[in-house]
Amino acid sequence: MGYLIAIEGIDGAGSSTQVELLYNYFYDLGFPVYKTKEPTTSPIGMLIHKSLKKEYVISKHTLALLFAADRYEHVRQLDSFLNDGYIILMDRYILSSLAYQSIDCSPDWIRTINQNIRAADITILIDVPPDVALKRIDTSRKGHELFEEFSTLLKVRENYLKYIKTMNNYFIVDGTLSIDEVFKSIISYILPLIK
Repeated sequence: MGYLIAIEGIDGAGSSTQVELLYNYFYDLGFPVYKTKEPTTSPIGMLIHKSLKKEYVISKHTLALLFAADRYEHVRQLDSFLNDGYIILMDRYILSSLAYQSIDCSPDWIRTINQNIRAADITILIDVPPDVALKRIDTSRKGHELFEEFSTLLKVRENYLKYIKTMNNYFIVDGTLSIDEVFKSIISYILPLIK
């Protein structure tokens, strides 16, 4: 059986960068590895992307349901990889729904709509303050998405730090460190758990 490793963090934390580095690291070592992200590029995922870009307005509860539906289908498709012993590197997962959607929805309800979805084996939170994250966002792309405002990201960060304590094998990394230092810290935690 493989491992599902979730890399989490507020927008601008660097989760996508670290997933790429981890993928290359495990691939170079000869591990069977697969990288993916949420929301996906499925029809459900594309609807979520449009909502996050403020192109399509839906209620926060509908958005939470779409995330759960997208995740359910996504993980179902990954079962064969996990059964074949792959390391699945997931850029955002269930913890992100708790962190983001529980601003407007009950966390118990978020857990309920995700209850039949496989839990991550390892969850890594790259923790950065919102001001640092927003500076990174401003230098890397034009415009902000739905949740990318200081006050919102502040709440999301607080939720991440609160709800990660309910996850299996979790680890919090200081995301203000250099990309390489964050990577080394993540690897030092993951390796003993997958050997």
